[in-house]
Amino acid sequence: MKIFLFTGVTLLLSACSTHPQQLIGGTNGIHPISPTAVYIAGDNCTINAPLSRSVEELRKDFEGCIEMHVAWQKVSNTASTAENE
Repeated sequence: MKIFLFTGVTLLLSACSTHPQQLIGGTNGIHPISPTAVYIAGDNCTINAPLSRSVEELRKDFEGCIEMHVAWQKVSNTASTAENE
């Protein structure tokens, strides 16, 4: 099953390039933040930004992406530390 999402304007947040998906089971690193935003671990945050959305709505989605990004950084750093020991 393929799902296609079309948006007016899309904002991307580039993130780190590591992929620790295997550390968090079942999600493959794809985390819905809201019906209008998705965080893809280690790659980006996609936020639907049609002109009808307020800056506050966009900000809320972006903050959700940041929280998820920080969580994945912690997982990635923990995995890197364990590999080096």
